[in-house]
Amino acid sequence: MEAIKDLRLLHKRVKKQTIKALKQNPTLIFAGIIYMFVILLSNEIDTFFRYSNQMSSMPTIIGFVIGIMIMAIKSAMISAYLYLIYKAINGQKVNYPDMQLGFKYYLNEIWGLIIFVYFIFMILDMVLLPLFFILPASYFVVRAIVFGLFSAVPETAYQKHLHIGDMFIYAWNFVKGNMVQWLLPNFIMLGGLYIIYVVLRLELSHIFPYFYGSRIVVDMLLVVILQVLVTFIMLYRGFLYRILSTSTMRKRLFMRHMYED
Repeated sequence: MEAIKDLRLLHKRVKKQTIKALKQNPTLIFAGIIYMFVILLSNEIDTFFRYSNQMSSMPTIIGFVIGIMIMAIKSAMISAYLYLIYKAINGQKVNYPDMQLGFKYYLNEIWGLIIFVYFIFMILDMVLLPLFFILPASYFVVRAIVFGLFSAVPETAYQKHLHIGDMFIYAWNFVKGNMVQWLLPNFIMLGGLYIIYVVLRLELSHIFPYFYGSRIVVDMLLVVILQVLVTFIMLYRGFLYRILSTSTMRKRLFMRHMYED
């Protein structure tokens, strides 16, 4: 009973904080669209060079350098976005000049995380691939469980400022200690976002029939349409993480008046 009461009060407070921060910082939505456009463009460039490398005798070193540059660009975009989210969560007003200040702020952390996650999932796929041919559903279930257990890594990266290995250990322990309070709302929000994404992509694919570049057009429209939801989810996760990582259920219930305002 106390757990249900804590959950209700906690998410009532977090929702209030999220809506307030979103209203005060509409720049976050615009910034997210810009950053995602850059990431989409870098993905297209990466795809182009990968295809060119397969169809021609482009030196391997050139493809490697281009891959590193594209990963650096993506890391800078993610760093800048998390920097703005961090400012909004801490009650600071996000302005247009701030969009340029965060490119290097979490760059090392994000760069390290991308490389680390890439190798972890590569090893995971090598181990689980035989399982896919036997029980295809179990393969995706295992990946979803791993994703869930480390789902707090982004918030740990920009709120705790830890080294790469410590980030994963902290995020693991955080999720273990807040299974219901953290995973339930994330499952609902991310699951809802995915369903909306799939429905919109299907609808937009009918509006923009296949032609060269239509996929890019659809992707760009999806970014614009969904960015409000993405920004809401990122702020919600940030506020929720901050409260859960700095309190216990007993403390929150004892200080319940803070969640009633």
